[in-house]
Amino acid sequence: MDDSRSSLPYQIFLSMSKWFLPAFVIIEVLLFSFKVSSLPYPSGNIVSEVFLLVFYVIIEYGRIMSGERGNLTEKSLFVVVSLILSVPACTVLVYMFMWQTYVLRVEVVVVGAAMALQALQVALALVVLLGLAQSSSKVA
Repeated sequence: MDDSRSSLPYQIFLSMSKWFLPAFVIIEVLLFSFKVSSLPYPSGNIVSEVFLLVFYVIIEYGRIMSGERGNLTEKSLFVVVSLILSVPACTVLVYMFMWQTYVLRVEVVVVGAAMALQALQVALALVVLLGLAQSSSKVA
């Protein structure tokens, strides 16, 4: 009998995020370059939006790695950390989607895809946590 409690769909979506994150950053950096060179961009906003992108990359990388570790080692603590890190990551994505100085249509598509991917991962992480909690209660 298979005692594995890790989730293949969750792992697949986390792996997708590992590939999507660098592409997302490259697209955002190119779009920032375009906006700075073509649009009247306030200098204080440039700094804060670049800082938010760097903050997002750090948080998102930690979230993905924590989720993978928790899923593969079947330890709920890492999955919980991944869920907690989803909150600031989603907050940055909502900012990029709605409240940036300039939001281009390309950004709406790219950030919307990131939000959808993250929403699926949060849902799957909750399923993984339920599975880990049920299996640990059966053992006890």
